[in-house]
Amino acid sequence: MIQAAEALADIADMEKFSGGGSFIHTLDPRSKIIVTVLFTVTVVSFQKYEITGLLPFFAFPFFLMVSAGIPLWFLLRKLMIVGLFALMVGIANPIIDTDVFTHIGTVPVSGGWISFGTIMLRFALTASAALLLLMTTGMYRLTIGLEKLRIPQVFAVQLFFLCRYLLVLTEETARMLRARDARAFGKSGRTWKVAGGMLSVLFIRSFDRAERIHTAMCCRGFDGTLHTTRKLKWSIKDTLFVVVWMVLFIIFRIKVFEKL
Repeated sequence: MIQAAEALADIADMEKFSGGGSFIHTLDPRSKIIVTVLFTVTVVSFQKYEITGLLPFFAFPFFLMVSAGIPLWFLLRKLMIVGLFALMVGIANPIIDTDVFTHIGTVPVSGGWISFGTIMLRFALTASAALLLLMTTGMYRLTIGLEKLRIPQVFAVQLFFLCRYLLVLTEETARMLRARDARAFGKSGRTWKVAGGMLSVLFIRSFDRAERIHTAMCCRGFDGTLHTTRKLKWSIKDTLFVVVWMVLFIIFRIKVFEKL
């Protein structure tokens, strides 16, 4: 129950950060989406043995984090939660690729460890950029920005509802866990049989609630389009934000090519 409550608090905190008034928060969502996509494409374009070339790119998430006033510990905790997937992807590299690639002093380092380090760096860069984009924009404005960039409306709306009702699902899970702990003494209710029954009940409740929400939305005239009272407005600072970071990404990438 404690873990579910912590997860619920983390999701709510991510939305709270999006309500700030810093320079990053006031940018048009489209400019932040464009720069984040360019950043991600540039980072993943590096070769699997390139580590030093990735280091300058930490300037972008660091700039977003400091400008928006987001605590480093909060971002690191989020990265640790999803970092397991990157770890599982690259953990076999040192076993498969055992050829010596370089030496650190007198210690030989295989290509597998280098490629593993590259995977973890790419993950840290791209995941932190995506999390900071969400925390400085908010899911609603982010969805509107995606629609304005001609992303298919169905995809944008589904992404918004996924994030919005993930919070509702987490709340429902927390209530069920609280009820289980109230009816069980100690760890007697924490068995696979009880967990299976709870998952079945959660699925049925989610299905019923989805039908009620859909009916309520249709009664209120929802036609698949998200509307906002605040119109998006592209300004000169958005252009400067895109141009400056685009130039920096190109400079960081060209320096790597010059080494080759």
